[in-house]
Amino acid sequence: MLQEYDLARAYDREFERRSNSVPAEWKPYERESFARLLQSEGKRTLLEIGSGPGTDGRYFQSRGLEVDCVGLSPEMVRHCRERGRLGAGRVRTEAIFRVVYRRRRALVHPYFGAPHFQSLTLRRREDG
Repeated sequence: MLQEYDLARAYDREFERRSNSVPAEWKPYERESFARLLQSEGKRTLLEIGSGPGTDGRYFQSRGLEVDCVGLSPEMVRHCRERGRLGAGRVRTEAIFRVVYRRRRALVHPYFGAPHFQSLTLRRREDG
């Protein structure tokens, strides 16, 4: 059985490749469409789960959102902090997030999602 620590190390080993990769052709359009939707709805805060090297979080931050990123890989969390001074690796318990975003396949492995995010309770407020 794959150990949680091994999965974090596997993501750490992917750091260079993922942080220097060219995004798929569709990715900028997806992000831009989502950012426009958030702006049209007046959203201001975003929690990104499985943020990798912080590329998406930094983009949404550049669009005026207050972004917090969480991830399993200590190396990617460190890089996320350095790149954009994002709130990487933490979730402020007093914060209310209007939007939760996750990258494709970010939580497909049960060891990634279950132990790290089970205490995170998300509730939809009446005002969105």
